[in-house]
Amino acid sequence: MQYKNETQILNLIKYGPSVFIVLILVLITSFLYLEKTNSFEIEKKNLQEEYRNNHKKEIKRRVLRAYDFATKTINTTEKELKKSLKEEVYQAHKIVNNIYKENMDKSKDEIIKMIKNALRTIRFNEGRGYFFMYTMDGKTILNSAFPNIEGKSLWKYQDLKGTYLLQEMNRILSTKDETYYDWYWNKPNDNLLKQYKKVGFFKKFEPFNWFIGTGEYEDEFKSSIENKILNHIREIRFEKTNYVFVIDYDGKFLAHVNPKYENKNFADFKNPTDKEVIKNIIKIAKKDEGYIQYQGVFNPEKKVIELKTSFIKGLKELRWSIGTGFYEDELNAMIEKRKIEYDSRYNKYITNMITICILLTLFLLLLSKYISGLLEKKFKNYQEEIKKHIEDNTRQHNILAQQSKMAAMGEMIGNIAHQWRQPLSTITAAATGMKIQKEIGVLDDKIFTNSVDGITESAIFLSKTIDDFRNFFKPDKEKDFSNMKTLFKKAIKLVDAQYKTKNIEIIYELEEIDFLTLENELIQVILNIFNNSRDELIKIKDEDFRKLILINAFEENNEVVILIKDNAGGIPPDIISRVFEPYFTTKHQSQGTGIGLYMSEEIITKHLKGRIEASNETFKYDNIEYIGAVFKIILDIKENK
Repeated sequence: MQYKNETQILNLIKYGPSVFIVLILVLITSFLYLEKTNSFEIEKKNLQEEYRNNHKKEIKRRVLRAYDFATKTINTTEKELKKSLKEEVYQAHKIVNNIYKENMDKSKDEIIKMIKNALRTIRFNEGRGYFFMYTMDGKTILNSAFPNIEGKSLWKYQDLKGTYLLQEMNRILSTKDETYYDWYWNKPNDNLLKQYKKVGFFKKFEPFNWFIGTGEYEDEFKSSIENKILNHIREIRFEKTNYVFVIDYDGKFLAHVNPKYENKNFADFKNPTDKEVIKNIIKIAKKDEGYIQYQGVFNPEKKVIELKTSFIKGLKELRWSIGTGFYEDELNAMIEKRKIEYDSRYNKYITNMITICILLTLFLLLLSKYISGLLEKKFKNYQEEIKKHIEDNTRQHNILAQQSKMAAMGEMIGNIAHQWRQPLSTITAAATGMKIQKEIGVLDDKIFTNSVDGITESAIFLSKTIDDFRNFFKPDKEKDFSNMKTLFKKAIKLVDAQYKTKNIEIIYELEEIDFLTLENELIQVILNIFNNSRDELIKIKDEDFRKLILINAFEENNEVVILIKDNAGGIPPDIISRVFEPYFTTKHQSQGTGIGLYMSEEIITKHLKGRIEASNETFKYDNIEYIGAVFKIILDIKENK
């Protein structure tokens, strides 16, 4: 017999793959159709992005190459300048020394005149360089550019920075023979008498206690470097329309593809979209580097205004913005060419794809039919295995439940025996007493009445005991309201007599909780835990040891929590994780079956929808510290209230 769900599963196995494959074919065809409408747009965006990224990398590389040339030129030219200044001074020193040695028979004044005549007319560095000589105490011997100060003392002369120049030279050259030095000085033929920074080299001439020197004005040196760099940048061309431009931080073009723009200030230039292009370029340069996109740029090849993307790099030493860019109109022609190629490629692709899909569909349909047959056969075999497994599992569970009931029955018979022992003794004693008193003739009405009353009370107690145990064995089919205190009193009453004979105290602290539950099944769990504690406590042979079972029940976080613990020393750590396994027990075969705690977990988790946990705990009771096992039962208040 097949159930409805099983029939549906078989139909799904038979026809599902075929339907799925046909559906996939339809979806693929639809996808290819829709993909045609937007794939070119995606490729167009990718093309634009690729074009921009590649060109952005290229223009950055070009600008950085120009920047590297500029910085290298600055560094190299400065080193070369210092080197040339030193060489010129060395040459002058050699001339002076030769004149001195060759004319030692002449007077000092004659030698000085010869030295001055030899150096005065010498010029270098495109005519800007000249020599000067001073005594160490500041008297001017020679100054080719300023002959009017010759013979005068400049000991108290201060430059623009307030430095006593000749005093500083005296201090420096008193410890060494030569030095590089920066100072401020006037320019020849400068009517403004403004001081300019100079870079120079000085060398001491020991025979006359002089020093010989020369220098280069920094602005003139800087101008020569700038011209050298700009001439190199003006020659850079790539891709017909691209060039490298230079704008100083004041907005003046220093290099441009169109010479008419050079040396003109465009700081206030705005493009058609009212953007301050030049100011924005300078802002980027001052920060270091970056990209900028702007409109209103003249394309030198097409002689039209177009959109341009540029990379800008700042050269702080010269206060320059170096940049280059690319025009984006080339994209349109490239995109149109790609579209034609794409349409042709796509048509071939779609034709091949549909052909492959049809062939693949036919193959998959045949394969699907074959596999479906195998799956159907496997499924039916699996059904039989599941059915057999369920039957075996049900049989095993019933055996476990029966064993649990028999174990509980054995425990209850023992408890009944303990409960009945005292009443039966009372009845026997009363009956025997009346018989003896009757035989010896001393049985009066009062003794007879008291004895009969005692027998009657004991019989009533026996009857009530039977009712209590009979109620426990009634199966609970539906949940009913139960009171926590009443429930535990019933459970304790069933074992109280037996536990008292074994000197086991049951102490409880219970909240007034009314909740829905299967009362007898919960009592069975409690008794299983009690018996587990009892079996461990009776192993303790110390007569003075106080044997305890402590119970605590309360409501917490919408849950009913029951804690049952003993002071029997706890569960060994190596087996605590296995206490709820079926047939697991540490007792001798004659003392236990190992299904009590297993059935307890089954009842709590499956019947009462709760949880049960086992652990060990160290606790104090009446100021004495104990170690014992703790069983924690947690019942969801929503399920049980």
